[in-house]
Amino acid sequence: MNTAKSTAATQIDFVAVNDTAARPGLVTYWRMEGPTDLDALREAWADVGLPEDMLPNETSNGRALQLAMSEVAGRRKLSRPVRSGVRALVAESVNDAGELSHRTILQASVEDGTLQIEPTWLPAAAKLRSAYRQAKVEIDASAMSSWLSQQILPWLSGVILRPHGGIYFIPARYEASFDAVCEALDRVSKAQLFRIPVVESKSAVAAILDAVEREAEAMYAEMNEELARSGDDALGKRALKTRAEKCAELAAKLETYEDLLGVSLGGLREQCDSLTASVSAASLMLL
Repeated sequence: MNTAKSTAATQIDFVAVNDTAARPGLVTYWRMEGPTDLDALREAWADVGLPEDMLPNETSNGRALQLAMSEVAGRRKLSRPVRSGVRALVAESVNDAGELSHRTILQASVEDGTLQIEPTWLPAAAKLRSAYRQAKVEIDASAMSSWLSQQILPWLSGVILRPHGGIYFIPARYEASFDAVCEALDRVSKAQLFRIPVVESKSAVAAILDAVEREAEAMYAEMNEELARSGDDALGKRALKTRAEKCAELAAKLETYEDLLGVSLGGLREQCDSLTASVSAASLMLL
């Protein structure tokens, strides 16, 4: 057994073990680099047997325009927002007195899914069109990281070990699915996903429980505030249905961690049950 502490879990007493040892799960963190082709990811995703609805969304038009503008911009050429949905490429110059001046080279927006550029004849316009097309078929590194932390980790009942993110825990029962995610990304991207198997210790259990408690309590506080709204700010039927689904997902996660760590999370489950009842009551009021 390797008793060296993982550098990925600073100040948390996780101990790396070999893959055959009994253990509660793994610690993961990742390093993103460059964009990933979405079609290639879809193909790799299907090859490893992962569900299609867990794939990242296509880059939005606004985000693609922002990324494309960044590709065209450079020294003394700046990408700047003009108004909602519109960006400008601006030339910056400095006179002999050190005073800055700016001149708009072009403006661009996306209307009905089509990139609009004015004027169209500039070389920068052609470069912008090419960069926009590329951005629409790729997922940039920042979006990939958000997808992993906001969609994949919750799907695998993962929890955030640090309040500001960056290091995560995934229960052992979901490791095979996460391994498949890693395999798909290894095939088509430059992303590096690090997986550190850990053995149970008092400090490890405390860190995992703290993460579960923080997540649950944050959700309770947010949802109770939402349910307290009235009038035009009150949650509608669709929003209440989403909140009910979140309560069910949290209840399942709490059960997972009780079984995994051999502890009782009765207090959190009671709060979850109470919140579920409040959501149901609010839904009935709208019938």
